[in-house]
Amino acid sequence: MASEAAVADHRARTSTYFNMLDQLVGDKLEGTRSTTPTRHLPIKLLKFGGLDFELVYAGPAHTVGDIFVWMPSQRIVFSGDIVYTERLLGPGPAQDTGSWVEVFEAMMSYEPVHIIPGHGHLATPAQARADTYDYLTFLRGEIAKVIEEGGDIYAAVEIDQSRFSHLKVFDLIARRNAQGVFAQMEFE
Repeated sequence: MASEAAVADHRARTSTYFNMLDQLVGDKLEGTRSTTPTRHLPIKLLKFGGLDFELVYAGPAHTVGDIFVWMPSQRIVFSGDIVYTERLLGPGPAQDTGSWVEVFEAMMSYEPVHIIPGHGHLATPAQARADTYDYLTFLRGEIAKVIEEGGDIYAAVEIDQSRFSHLKVFDLIARRNAQGVFAQMEFE
């Protein structure tokens, strides 16, 4: 089960997936075929083990088809890659950090007590906000300043992101994140 956007995205990237798998497993890939979910949202509510699960597609976030799963009785949200904790996020294939911010806000409007992120351990809303939302809004704000001042992509990668340096892989992807967000926002 997935959002229709996720199914379309997976179909569009199937050959890329198979090329990567071929590099990893070689001949063992023989006979493997691609399948996609047959049930699509807007199936909103599932009952499983006596619990209700609400599946919500609020728009593109890390990928174009990201959904979150809300358990109202437990006040838990399974965020998938909408939330990264303990690790710096990467803008992802959706390349729409503005929508990602809106999706995060929509998810938080449910007022979860616990968040199970796509990357990281069980988190509080405050930690999810600090590690994901605050980074996205910070980076978008700083990139907007660079663009307003007539700066280029080289200026974007020099943005001081050190307040997020405690997150894993910061040194590996912070500058690349600034570059990607600049490329996206330059034409918004």
